[in-house]
Amino acid sequence: MKKYISCFLMVVLCILSCKTEPLNSPGDAKESIASKESIAALESTINPFIAIGNAENKTLEVYHWWNTNWTPSTAYWVWTPTTAQGFSSTGIANFDGPYDHKVRYVDGFPGKATSAVGIVGHRWLGIVAYDGTYARGQKLWGTYWSAAQDPSVHGCELLPNGNLAVASPGNTATGYGAWVRIYDTSDVNVGNDFVSVSLPSARAVSWDPDNNLLWTAGRDDNDGKYYIMAFTTGTRTNPQLIEQTSRRTEAPGQYPHDISPYYGDTNKLWYADHSGLYIYNKTTKQFLPATGASNRAQLKAAGNQDGDGGYLVETKADPIGCGTYCTKKVEFYNPVTGVLEFTRIASHAQIYRARVFTRPYN
Repeated sequence: MKKYISCFLMVVLCILSCKTEPLNSPGDAKESIASKESIAALESTINPFIAIGNAENKTLEVYHWWNTNWTPSTAYWVWTPTTAQGFSSTGIANFDGPYDHKVRYVDGFPGKATSAVGIVGHRWLGIVAYDGTYARGQKLWGTYWSAAQDPSVHGCELLPNGNLAVASPGNTATGYGAWVRIYDTSDVNVGNDFVSVSLPSARAVSWDPDNNLLWTAGRDDNDGKYYIMAFTTGTRTNPQLIEQTSRRTEAPGQYPHDISPYYGDTNKLWYADHSGLYIYNKTTKQFLPATGASNRAQLKAAGNQDGDGGYLVETKADPIGCGTYCTKKVEFYNPVTGVLEFTRIASHAQIYRARVFTRPYN
């Protein structure tokens, strides 16, 4: 992990404190430490964006991590499906807010988008444009289920070819789900072309561009154990899920919740389950517990910012402040020492996951 930037931030804050004018005005989306010069310096050092899925307002909200006042009026981008973006009334009605969301460079939508956002939530899957010819937030693809068939999709990954990988732990109320799937998204009018493998307790997927593998974790019903595993994914119009069994490793605990890139080392992944947070080495197949206070059980999401000195960003359910599946807090840790550095509060929100919102896969 590269050099940490707390000292740099202190210098920036001291410089800004000498100014007589206010740093921002009401509604300014960059209100925390914010001359244009200091923001440019930080953006060149650390990816600036964190995205939260807000089930309360049914919105995806993207914030600068240094913004100390997380409200929709100060967000960098707020999105929810609309008819103007190409979504049907059914698609809008079925959207209960994002459970997972990732922005990636893609080559599967030529003439439309050079990067896109995959968004999933229980019974809703979608891809929208981020950069390119299409307006930001415009629909590229989507599919939805009725409440009676809700598979409780928790996780997603947007593959480089534009297909969408998704993970469902299973929905005991409806009997649907408990799989990992890849959807062929090449035709915006076709939402049921997919390949699927049974994997109870699957809640996350992560693409590995160095090995061309999709990583996930779940329970093997043959022995009842939990594993981290990797799959090849086929092509744009012929998706496949073929496990590379030599990559399979028994997980340290039960109920896997998240798998994320370890920015700064392409041979590692962040892995979170009910027992704690770990750094997984793809070569040695070892799980190293995260350091200090950052190693917490039952995290919903964990991942470090790409760039020099990025923070480790975590979300964990807060039963008192929000509920058993949500929180209003996003917590930023020093990834080397495990010390909690600061917390961002979105008091208006119900957050399942916060994601480092960055286009590169690793």
